[in-house]
Amino acid sequence: MIISHIILKISSKILKFSVRVMLVLFMSLHFFDAACSVNSIDFLRITSNRGLSSEEIRNIFQDKEGYMWFLTPDGLNKYDGYTFKIYKKNSGDIGFPTSAFECVCEGPEQRIWLGTAEQGLVIFDTYANELRRFEDISKKAALPEKSIRSLLCDRANNIWIGTENGLYLYNTLEDSLQYYNLVNLENPLPEWCIIEDIVGMIRAISG
Repeated sequence: MIISHIILKISSKILKFSVRVMLVLFMSLHFFDAACSVNSIDFLRITSNRGLSSEEIRNIFQDKEGYMWFLTPDGLNKYDGYTFKIYKKNSGDIGFPTSAFECVCEGPEQRIWLGTAEQGLVIFDTYANELRRFEDISKKAALPEKSIRSLLCDRANNIWIGTENGLYLYNTLEDSLQYYNLVNLENPLPEWCIIEDIVGMIRAISG
């Protein structure tokens, strides 16, 4: 009887251990399947066959309304998830100065700021369907650069402008332009990536 009782206790412990092992294995497989499901991403390739004006993409941007903007050397492409609306030089009654765009950001009043390689900075008001140059909206500031490499609108609605000769900060409230001279650096910095981190610090990365 004592031996049987001991064997029964041992069998009970083995059964509990086996149940725990099976439970751990089941949960591990469940989480593995869930992780595989999360990591399974479908990609859709968008080409000129779907309406894109050029397959050479220089910049991609999503505005606050969810529209995707694709900047190409052959037009500005606005994508609603189904169809493209393409803006080119002198297209329609808007009169874009060029078809080649380098960089983009969304400024105050949901205006799209566009940097070009040779025509400077232009601002596209999508609601009014109106295009204006920087010198048309600023009464005080004058931007001497024509080759705009990068743009950023920070949380204070300031526009950071990266050019071959350095950085400019345009204060949209005060209509003022501040230039950061980088000519004295040993290596020229023609390319810029301007970002704003989570604490509001502006970081300009050259490459």
